[in-house]
Amino acid sequence: KGIPIKVMCSAQSMKKNMEVAPEEIDITVQGSEKNIEKITKRDILAYVDVSNFSKGKYFLVVKLKMPEGFMVLDDVKTVKVNISDNWDEEEYKLSKGKTSQLL
Repeated sequence: KGIPIKVMCSAQSMKKNMEVAPEEIDITVQGSEKNIEKITKRDILAYVDVSNFSKGKYFLVVKLKMPEGFMVLDDVKTVKVNISDNWDEEEYKLSKGKTSQLL
């Protein structure tokens, strides 16, 4: 539960303001009993890639990377991504936690 969604982007895109909603997703995974006992949400990477997107609003499929031996049982998850040119460092500092992390 509560897997944070990260935003992958190009260096040029980092100058843009990106908002993702929701910021976290819940997924159900299947694996061996031994593996299920050990996996944590830090082992799962949920992300959207906006490298080739310009400003606008998009509905994107969340991609998942997880350790070998696990299978996702849920339907594909989508999130709304809003990209704007108005990146403001001070505004970002005030809204920390409201925008997704950049990779």
